[in-house]
Amino acid sequence: MWAPPQKGYHKLNTDGSWINVDNAGGRGVMRCEKGIWVSGYAMKFNAMTVASAELMAIREGLLRAWSKNIKFLELETYVDALTKMLKDPKSFEDGDLGNLIRDVASLLERDWTVQIFHTSRSVNLVADKLAYMGRTKFKAGECVPFTYPPADCFDLYATEIPDMVP
Repeated sequence: MWAPPQKGYHKLNTDGSWINVDNAGGRGVMRCEKGIWVSGYAMKFNAMTVASAELMAIREGLLRAWSKNIKFLELETYVDALTKMLKDPKSFEDGDLGNLIRDVASLLERDWTVQIFHTSRSVNLVADKLAYMGRTKFKAGECVPFTYPPADCFDLYATEIPDMVP
């Protein structure tokens, strides 16, 4: 089950979905410490690998959090290797993911506090559902923002926060 961020923080859960270069998508969900939906997005894009799809979803989520002037953020991804890459981006700048890692690293270096955590897919269900939506329901390059949980994943969202929202 989804766990809230520490007091004073927002949490961004991201997920990428990848079948092949032309069939990839990503999504993100941002919630406050009470579990209340702050922002969400789903997008479809071209990506070379599942890791690049994950990084593209993370980059979009960080850009959205920054635009909302969020200064304290917990970022959760279920790809443990990406968690390690983002904590030490200079060690991975020359690989196939170098440009994306540099983009994300430059966002992380802005004037805010972002803590990066690994989580299991089983606690990232809303993000997983949105990633699938992005990959299957939108055109390449399309990014759809969600002010409220979309109908396709509202039931999942509601089950994750039953005791949190007053």
